[in-house]
Amino acid sequence: MIVVDFCAESHLVGRRIRISWKFVMGPLETPVNAPRITLRRKLRDWEFPAPVAIDPFTIYDSQAFPSAGSTVLELPVRQDRIGEQYLIKTATSIAANINGSLTEVARRTLITRLDANRIPLDQTVEYLDYGTLPQGLTPGVPLYYELTIAGSPDVNRAAVSPTEVYGLGKKLYELLPGIHRAHDTVLAPQDPSTQHLIEGLQRTGQLRRFLDLFGVALDSMRSTAEGLRNLRDVDNSDYRYLPLMAQWIGWNLSYSASIPAQRHEVKYAPALYRIAGTIPGCQIWVYRLTGWQPRLKEFARNVFLTNHMPDPNDPGDNGSKTVNTRDAAAITAIGRFEDSVDYIYDSGVSQKDCYAFNVVGIFVKALPTDSAAETQRKRDRLVNNMSIFLPSNMRGIVITE
Repeated sequence: MIVVDFCAESHLVGRRIRISWKFVMGPLETPVNAPRITLRRKLRDWEFPAPVAIDPFTIYDSQAFPSAGSTVLELPVRQDRIGEQYLIKTATSIAANINGSLTEVARRTLITRLDANRIPLDQTVEYLDYGTLPQGLTPGVPLYYELTIAGSPDVNRAAVSPTEVYGLGKKLYELLPGIHRAHDTVLAPQDPSTQHLIEGLQRTGQLRRFLDLFGVALDSMRSTAEGLRNLRDVDNSDYRYLPLMAQWIGWNLSYSASIPAQRHEVKYAPALYRIAGTIPGCQIWVYRLTGWQPRLKEFARNVFLTNHMPDPNDPGDNGSKTVNTRDAAAITAIGRFEDSVDYIYDSGVSQKDCYAFNVVGIFVKALPTDSAAETQRKRDRLVNNMSIFLPSNMRGIVITE
């Protein structure tokens, strides 16, 4: 049995999220063989901590639904026939006493599709997430859902924002002439099994019920428009807007990085632009591109100059001199970051020509987990992107220590 078609979308009623997935049956399998499903919810990203016994992020566990002590109400079973197939729809509603009345707080719907011989083909599971507050989920705040399957490494993810209930259907109704409302007297039939549902709380006339169909759609449209004011909120906006924010400021976003890292990049990119070309700025860029901690050296200090005496005001300037072959430390450091020997000027422009006034050496160490191929890939990436963090008149070379 496999799980497909994971989806999360805002519910038309508002302040609720509808999450769905489908079990596809194999030969001789029935819904009883469905694996355990765990659904978790979080703000900002999918960086969930490890699950615990009482997990504050878990909103649905197929083995613990309904939870002990909850008020369970089974909604009427519905059966439809489509061609040679059958659809059997069952719904389990969880209700709680809110302000003295029984109100729905969660709902799971099972839609089982059978063939002509009544053999199960697949089963769609829909779960309505109401949140933990009596008024429902906070509208306009993106929520991140993660569905895990017992015994499977697959993880299904989705992000969606709840909509608000503006009551535009009621406003449309109130704009009608009074004569129409006076004749709106045919009430919906009362069903005791659905009185606790939000959809069944109000018994209104046939015209009002008709306008509510347009009202919920208008509520959804307005919720989307109201969310535009938070589009540029780097910390709380939907993660799908981060690439667009990065384009606005000319930033190449690290798509392989986690969402918190991407938010951090977009938020602090302007500050990094201001220090581009400096040693701290170059170190940050090298770490971002490769994950390596670099050391930077200006090779202008290693260029041999005639009549170059030491500068007493610069501790790092020892002047130009021939190498003392009896200095073991100086001989050992040749070719390394600590190299203090002076060399004739390199007029080439390859990665091996380093002793020039405009050359900056980037000394790096590969991570213990980097393979030879990964090390070469990161090195090439660094070499090909030096123009974004080095001044145009400088040339960088990469030296692997």
